[in-house]
Amino acid sequence: MSLEATIRQLFVWTGMRRQTQRHVSKCCQCRLCKGNPKHYGHLLAKEAEPSVPWDRVNVDPTGPFTVKTPKGKQQILLLTAIDPAAGWFELKEIANASADTVSAAMDDMVLPLPTS
Repeated sequence: MSLEATIRQLFVWTGMRRQTQRHVSKCCQCRLCKGNPKHYGHLLAKEAEPSVPWDRVNVDPTGPFTVKTPKGKQQILLLTAIDPAAGWFELKEIANASADTVSAAMDDMVLPLPTS
């Protein structure tokens, strides 16, 4: 909503549009926040990929994160597993990001087993 539209909800006076435009053009904070709109070309529409739940799971180790515990601050690594089709995600704390550790953590998660 523009400054003029906001003011117009409660007040109206002659020359209000001109005065608000002049104020906005000289106001440093207005210029910083509003900026100049960029006019770029439009991207072509992307067709949606057919998605089947549990057909693909995105897995990434993330961290280390600093968390507060009753025993003090602690560094943890997490394994994230996300099914983009279903929106299901799980997090599991892991000791390190090695392939063996990640594989073992994946076995402990509640992801459904593939049916073949």
